[in-house]
Amino acid sequence: WGRRARTRAPPPPPPAAMAIKTGTRFDSKQKEGSSAAMDAKGGKKERDAALVALDAAAAAAKELDAAAAADALAAQLAATLSVGSSEERRAAAFSVGGTAKSAGADALAAAGAVGELRRMFGERKDAGSREAAAATFEGLVRGLGWAFEPAALELFPLLVAAQGDSDKDARKAALKAGKTFFSKCSAPAAKLAFPMLLVGMHDKQWRTKEGCLKLVKDIAKAAPAQMEQSLPAVMPAMMDSVADTHDKVHAAAVAAMPTVCGVVQNAETQTLMELFVGALTRPDKETAACLERLMDITFVNSIDSPSLALMVPVMLRSLRDRKPEIMKQACQTASNIFNLVMDPASIAPFAPPLAYEINKALNHDQPEVRAAAEVAMDVLTKGLGDTKADAVETKAKATVAAIEEAATKAIAEWGLAPELAAHAAKLCGAYEGTPRLSPVASALQAALKPIAKSAGVESARVAELAKAMEKIVRDAQGSPQSNVHPDPKRDYLVQLEGIILAFTGRVLLRRTSLLLERGRRYGIVGQNGVGKTTLLTRVAARDINGFPADVKCYYVAHEILSEKDDTVINFMRGMVPKGTSEETLVSSLTDVGFSDAMREGPVSALSGGWRMKLAIARSMLHEPDLLILDEPTNHLDVKSVAWLTEYLQVKLPGVTVLVVSHEYTFLDDVCTNIIHIHDQMLSYHDCGFNDFQAANPEIVAGLPTVENAAKKADAAAEKDLEARKAELGTGAKSEAAPTAEEAAAAKEAERKRVEEANRPSALPIVFPDGGVLEGLRTRSKPVMKAEGMTFGYTPEKLLLNDVSVKLTRTARLALTGVNGAGKTTLMKLLFGEMDPLKGEVWKHHNLRMSYVAQHSMHHLEDNLDTSPIVYIQQRFFMGQDREVAKMDFLKLTEEEEEMRQKPAEINAVVGRQERGKDLFYELTKNGHSDKTFWEPLQSLKYKASYVLKLCKNYDETMKAEASGLAIRPITVDEVRKHLNDFGIGPLLADSKIRRFSAGQRSRLVLAAAMWSKPHLIALDEPTNYLDNDTLAALTKALRDFKGGVVVISHNQAFIDSVCNEVWRVEDGTVKMIVDPNEGKRVKKSRFGNSDSTVSLASMVSSTSTASLDSLA
Repeated sequence: WGRRARTRAPPPPPPAAMAIKTGTRFDSKQKEGSSAAMDAKGGKKERDAALVALDAAAAAAKELDAAAAADALAAQLAATLSVGSSEERRAAAFSVGGTAKSAGADALAAAGAVGELRRMFGERKDAGSREAAAATFEGLVRGLGWAFEPAALELFPLLVAAQGDSDKDARKAALKAGKTFFSKCSAPAAKLAFPMLLVGMHDKQWRTKEGCLKLVKDIAKAAPAQMEQSLPAVMPAMMDSVADTHDKVHAAAVAAMPTVCGVVQNAETQTLMELFVGALTRPDKETAACLERLMDITFVNSIDSPSLALMVPVMLRSLRDRKPEIMKQACQTASNIFNLVMDPASIAPFAPPLAYEINKALNHDQPEVRAAAEVAMDVLTKGLGDTKADAVETKAKATVAAIEEAATKAIAEWGLAPELAAHAAKLCGAYEGTPRLSPVASALQAALKPIAKSAGVESARVAELAKAMEKIVRDAQGSPQSNVHPDPKRDYLVQLEGIILAFTGRVLLRRTSLLLERGRRYGIVGQNGVGKTTLLTRVAARDINGFPADVKCYYVAHEILSEKDDTVINFMRGMVPKGTSEETLVSSLTDVGFSDAMREGPVSALSGGWRMKLAIARSMLHEPDLLILDEPTNHLDVKSVAWLTEYLQVKLPGVTVLVVSHEYTFLDDVCTNIIHIHDQMLSYHDCGFNDFQAANPEIVAGLPTVENAAKKADAAAEKDLEARKAELGTGAKSEAAPTAEEAAAAKEAERKRVEEANRPSALPIVFPDGGVLEGLRTRSKPVMKAEGMTFGYTPEKLLLNDVSVKLTRTARLALTGVNGAGKTTLMKLLFGEMDPLKGEVWKHHNLRMSYVAQHSMHHLEDNLDTSPIVYIQQRFFMGQDREVAKMDFLKLTEEEEEMRQKPAEINAVVGRQERGKDLFYELTKNGHSDKTFWEPLQSLKYKASYVLKLCKNYDETMKAEASGLAIRPITVDEVRKHLNDFGIGPLLADSKIRRFSAGQRSRLVLAAAMWSKPHLIALDEPTNYLDNDTLAALTKALRDFKGGVVVISHNQAFIDSVCNEVWRVEDGTVKMIVDPNEGKRVKKSRFGNSDSTVSLASMVSSTSTASLDSLA
């Protein structure tokens, strides 16, 4: 070269090196083992030549003694400096690795190879020497494997510095060497090397940063668990690199980010991984979206430091945003997230920058930002406690020292060389900080296995050492923080300590344990909104860290939805385990009582009781270890509840059952244990519900019931009234300066506003007044009549036969009857969602009705990412209800649309008149664009079916105009005022629906249904889809409502609170069993027979000859 000054001539090279120098070719088929099949990126010719040289040198060195091997290694090292091309230098360097592979690490030490490599790395003026050093490093990694790890870690800082070498070939060789090291080394060795790599990421040279970022990606692939533990230290350097002004550094950081972030194992963090990567690599564009999702996610696993390493940069950037809404969300997110961190040491590294930004938010000019910031600071302070970042680091170092000291004593008996013994001890120390659910003993045993094998140490001794090291690690971590710990004498099916639960920005459970014994039946009780149903769904999903992989769960929801025409047998075929035979499927249905005819009937015709039996039959086929039931008695009559009780008691030996129900008698009959959710904890009671009640009367007295909720609603209304009075009285007072106590109280109230906005409440509900109906002077006049109404899902099986009823605006009516009697069908017929087979249903043409069905919540599913204000505005845009327009009784089918376009057919309704007692509609016809036609409603009933739909659509338009919808401004202020009447205040009105609790969503459904100012309200099983607080508020609103009310319910307390008359639907008839004028129940049971009674509020007369088919 003319560039290298040599002090002495190199010794004669060994055969392999000579072959390379003289240009002798080696066939790649001569390669030994799999070494030739593995290499870093590079040209095929270069790769094959280097690996062949390694194999050839290894074969030649087998015949050498120790002294000769040491001489050969020294000669080969020197030979790497005397070749010309990078390809030849790499092959010569790999020869060193081949000789070391056969001769062993002792020969390498005898040759002084590490010192020579250190000198070669340090040759500032000789790029070839630096390249040769890196290539030799790679060759030795390939040749010696684990035996080179001690020396490799000693040389690794030099390899990191070489990533920024000014010479391109030297950089390339250093990068290849680093990649090879991380692909070959043990996981703890990778962790030991990582701090050195982190130094390079902070280097001033951009090339060093770029090379280290590429290696970070490799270490994340090679040792993901160790990289995960290091993320709190990694992410600041990664974020600095993303923001680096040099394009190549930025590009390398962006390229590495998905792999680095992907090492996080937290289940919830993984679901947001794409958003995290976007927010971290494109913070200016993606941060807001990531923050939004963080507010919406359901957490069932505690937040660890690796997850915080991804979340905190998002929060910090949002806290620095100029928009008050983003800052408020960031503070709320910080509050929620840090409430879910179990270990204060996980918070410590992130506390200083977060505290700094939150402190700035405490001085913001917006009170809502200040309130959220104060909550966030309080949570951060409490979560951190007395823990400091330097104290955490000191404790970690002390734990490492204790592990290494204990390991050194044990390993001393293995007879290892001092350097290798010290290295083995360091490998043990690298397991400090391993997460509780991650293995220590087995992983450490695998890492030490080759070292122990080389010294002839038995695997049992290695396992003993590994277990001792694990104990030191776990003792340093301490026990999981939880209010209850497992009893070692009990047989647990599920044993999860220190779990958490958070949903839509609210912490529900914190640092508690889920302990379920095999074969026991658990009833979960607690206040509304504490997380009972959310806990069930997350257990059913089995996504809690540590959940037993072999435990089969089956979740029975309280609703079964299916296609309208789907039969029972077809529904079952699509929902059973793969490979289930037809015979087994039919047998399971038979076991729960389905006859041959019922199996072929439609699911839509099944009552609530039969739907529950269908769900139970399906669960039997899955053979669950854990059966989960959410409000299973909803929609069930007394007979069906008795069947379900017996089934759970007798038919499921050995199966663990987890059930949520507000029917406490059912819980006492079924459950062997009670789990009480309170104060963000689970507490366990080894008794049934009655015994739990006897031992804890004050707790049970506060549990959700309609009666208790009614008291809360009345108290809330009284409190609201008092507040209004106080507010009106403040005007006359002078504005004296507040005392210190008053100032503190005001500050505390401001802090709590954000929290209170998201909590279920007993706020009152106020229904709008529907106003008068044209032509009706009093509210006691009928507004709806059904005469001779007959209906069945098939003509042969009549559900209702020759029923005649009347309704007025003073009605407070309950429809009762056994499951399948036809209550919901009757309501749908009266309110126009279905047409009778025979008979007529008349309604006042301007009557506005609101029908809240059992499944009304589904209206919100497509609008979860909008606010209630936007939802109302979009749903009622242009005056008419978009959801009503979708219903079958208004929407024209494709065939009807085709009929409508035919010549001379009616294509539109443009007007309506009342002539005497008859109603006429103004029509347009195809081909007659110059005139309109008037026809009476009676004659239109005999025309094509679409004509009546056109009339109904026109009626809806006129109703909208009558209610003021067509002229009522759907402005933000107007909608906000309406929502406030339903307990949805300003903060909630601007929040995403996704973050609403079940009770808040119920209020929104009611608010939307009442936007039309109806004269008549129908509620189908409101006690099933409303929480008790909302139900109590609804009860009071219904009492005060100046219109008619029709409800279906099995809840006697609700019926007694709202209704003054009851219609019983049974055997195809409708019978009134309560006198509305007296408001008292007749002496006979409401489940018995009674004569009809005529009243001003409503009148019922019915005759029937058909019996009710059990399928319905």
